[in-house]
Amino acid sequence: MSTRDQSTAGRLSWLRGWGWPISWIGFAPLVTITLQMAWLENLIRGGECNLAGQCDTWLGGGTYASCWECSMRDVFPTLLPGLLNLGAFLWLLSSSTVTRRVAFVAGVLGAVRIAVPALLYALAGSNVTIYRWPDEITYVRGDSFALNPGLWSFGLWWLTVVACIFFAEGIAKRNKAASGREPSST
Repeated sequence: MSTRDQSTAGRLSWLRGWGWPISWIGFAPLVTITLQMAWLENLIRGGECNLAGQCDTWLGGGTYASCWECSMRDVFPTLLPGLLNLGAFLWLLSSSTVTRRVAFVAGVLGAVRIAVPALLYALAGSNVTIYRWPDEITYVRGDSFALNPGLWSFGLWWLTVVACIFFAEGIAKRNKAASGREPSST
């Protein structure tokens, strides 16, 4: 191996760690949700949406501060930050088989986390309702509990976390067994 090959391998050695794609997919929503909420808020402040008045909630019958109707054409691009969820596929370039497997699982989960909200937006029709709380937390909600993109996104994030924990436990047990030690039951 030449010196150049060794230095390239050294720079890319962080790709071998199977924990990176799990971390990526677990923490990506901190960025993606923040960016999406800011984008939705900018749609309201920029005048692309029409004030529809007060909206009833399915959470105890209260009202939101305001309810805005926006065209699907304006709201659908707010899902673009979700493409960061696909970053877990970067670890498919790893030299480690385990890391590539974890990257594939994490990437597929990330793709699902993009596809489900996009489908729910599409089911909303030509207009999407944006709910804005008094403290300026803005999000999109479907007409029913079952069509709420925010809740689906949160649920899919939890599913991702649980899947990654089980995957990590399986890898740890496999590594212990491969090293000649019996995996513990705890």
